[in-house]
Amino acid sequence: MYIGRLGRYKGIEYLIKATEKLPYNYYTVIIGDGPKKEKLKELVQNKNLLKKYFF
Repeated sequence: MYIGRLGRYKGIEYLIKATEKLPYNYYTVIIGDGPKKEKLKELVQNKNLLKKYFF
């Protein structure tokens, strides 16, 4: 779970990349808003992780 502002300096991209390696029954919740929100959603979609993420 991540709670906070979705900015460029938070490193949330690394969280998304790391969760690719977790078993499929693990989920990630991201709570927050900011300038990177749409880019992060796009990254999750491009990596086919939509079922593992809740924004």
